[in-house]
Amino acid sequence: MTKYFYTLIVALIIFFLGAGCTKDDPLERISQADKLRTEKKYEQSNEILNDVLKKNPKNSSALIALGHNFEDQGKFDEALEKYKEVLDITPNHISATLYAGNIYRRKGDLKTAIEYVSRAVKLSPGEGWIKNLLAHLYQQYGDLDQARQNYEAAVQLVNNDDQFLMDLAMFCEKVSDAACAIENYKNFLLLYDEQDKIVIARHEKQITFAKERLKSMLSK
Repeated sequence: MTKYFYTLIVALIIFFLGAGCTKDDPLERISQADKLRTEKKYEQSNEILNDVLKKNPKNSSALIALGHNFEDQGKFDEALEKYKEVLDITPNHISATLYAGNIYRRKGDLKTAIEYVSRAVKLSPGEGWIKNLLAHLYQQYGDLDQARQNYEAAVQLVNNDDQFLMDLAMFCEKVSDAACAIENYKNFLLLYDEQDKIVIARHEKQITFAKERLKSMLSK
């Protein structure tokens, strides 16, 4: 009985100590705030995040989470302010750099968005998806030479990424470079030659689109 009682006491101590740690753990609280955000309970989420920031004003994760809350509500200036606070603390923070760039894109300031995403490319030059993102921005901005350069760079970095190949193929078709478009539509379809039915079914729309575009271009 004594042994059982002792074990129970130890278990209760561990439980309450653990519960106390969890309650004050910034990561746990930020996770809780993020869950509230997905439920669109922004005021409750903000309350938790602001409390975390009272204890540590330089908590980058809390600042970014707060920025996400503002961004979800269309409060772009407030969101940008939080992302820039992170960059004031950690100038090479790649996520904050990209989030800030996205805000400028959403505000219609493509030139500044390009500046931020270009900075992210320099911070992480081996990430093809960032180059692909930059390519899209340049295309929207109307700088087709830079757009092509970055689409191609993304494919060179990750030559088996279906989205990068599709994006390059569509870009080439848009600028009337048939040879480039055909090559990349073919390369896209080659990725699915030996895939199982489940994978093919999941990408059926893209595969059908690529086949139709390829057929159309080859018939000309």
